[in-house]
Amino acid sequence: MGISVLLESGDRVHPILLGDDDRDNHVIACLSETSPAISVSVVSGHFHDPGDDVNHETSVEVVSGL
Repeated sequence: MGISVLLESGDRVHPILLGDDDRDNHVIACLSETSPAISVSVVSGHFHDPGDDVNHETSVEVVSGL
């Protein structure tokens, strides 16, 4: 799979479902694990933007809004 999530426990998992219910170019990664996510990585070419441009390899830290 092209998306992986690094958990606080040290495990790396894949989302069980991707949600995208609007056209804002944001995707929700659904997990079944209870350990908090600390980063998300996506391989190059896994997504295309509305202009059909492919994404570069991407990794981003998860920030809590709480």
